[in-house]
Amino acid sequence: MNLTSYPADYSSAFDKNNLYCFDCGDATAPTEITFYDGDGVVIGARRYAPSEKIAASPESFLRRLLNPHPHTNVPGCRIFHAPDREVAIAVGYNDNANRTPLVHYTASLAPLALHAVMGGDEQWRSIAAGEWDEVAFRVENGEKMTAVCHFPDGIGDRTLVTNTAQASGLHILSVDADVALVSKPTAESFDVVLSVGGVEIATLHYEVAAAAPKGVRIAWLNSEGYISYHTFRTVLAERLQAVRSEYETASGTLTLAVESWREMTLRSDFLSSDKEEWLSELAASPKVWRIDSRRAVPQSITSHSVVFAGDGARSVELTLRPARKVSRF
Repeated sequence: MNLTSYPADYSSAFDKNNLYCFDCGDATAPTEITFYDGDGVVIGARRYAPSEKIAASPESFLRRLLNPHPHTNVPGCRIFHAPDREVAIAVGYNDNANRTPLVHYTASLAPLALHAVMGGDEQWRSIAAGEWDEVAFRVENGEKMTAVCHFPDGIGDRTLVTNTAQASGLHILSVDADVALVSKPTAESFDVVLSVGGVEIATLHYEVAAAAPKGVRIAWLNSEGYISYHTFRTVLAERLQAVRSEYETASGTLTLAVESWREMTLRSDFLSSDKEEWLSELAASPKVWRIDSRRAVPQSITSHSVVFAGDGARSVELTLRPARKVSRF
């Protein structure tokens, strides 16, 4: 059996066209291929009916292995390797006498080139004191990475962080608003320029928002493959919900089990149509978290709506609960 094609390195884990294709297979007997992770450990195998051609999809294995999450334990402005944002696999064939090259996959819906930045090389965001944000990008081992903060008048410009990649792959620049604004705490905006090997690869334009001490900060895995953050400033309602499993006996009602959880309904400020479309993406995200005291608590979204207020203004309402319910009995 011959390998005729396989996905490019740093492909999307969710692209159904990313197939390992073989020909000259045995048309008289079943064929088995084996999937290995980046450490060479078997993660699964598939057996195919007798055929001269086979097209094997790795998607189910990738979904199981890929587990991106917010790095809430990285204070300050940092650049670091993020192995949770990628997964690598190889495929063994011809009774494992041959193996395909190792291919890396990410949570992005598009392939990721070297030095590419998830979300594009110029992005507009908002941030407030006490908050942090991230950008994800791909580099090679040994490359020097630098993030510089620029203010509109140039006063207070400085280097936020410099680091050298200790591994190839996806890296995260974590931008801490308190660190970025330490030299100019009254600034209304600032830019963060990310460079690799002395070449600028991205500019993040930040608008400084007023702090929201009672706001709720939500993070989600977006379609670009990195994690977005937004602070909902208004909590419309908070409810304790419970489901009871009961059985009627001759002596009365017997409680067999109780599940409880707290639901929270949030509303954003009024947004432009573009900002509303961006924020609404979290309703379709497979991974959502509530950021609580530098802990990322997985959430389940129970409802989502957009409220219109004329002249193109709109706000997003969201009801969510912790993904893990509290069980008793």
